[in-house]
Amino acid sequence: MLHLNIKSILREKGFGKPVQFLVKLGLTRFMADKLLHDNYEFINIHHLTKICKALDCTPNDILAWKDDAHDVLPEGHRLNGLR
Repeated sequence: MLHLNIKSILREKGFGKPVQFLVKLGLTRFMADKLLHDNYEFINIHHLTKICKALDCTPNDILAWKDDAHDVLPEGHRLNGLR
């Protein structure tokens, strides 16, 4: 399953208060908490754009792949590169 690793990127870049950072970008506190705790079903492309611009990164830097019981990728699949 694709997920966002925003929390680890913010930690790597030295952001000590990730919720406040995301709220300053225009996300609600509720949505910021959901994104940071992998408790979301979608992300607004406008918010993803703002996050990438603010962190000087691409969506590929934010997206990661995690196998789960319902969604295991075959060996050699290109999404495995996001692990």
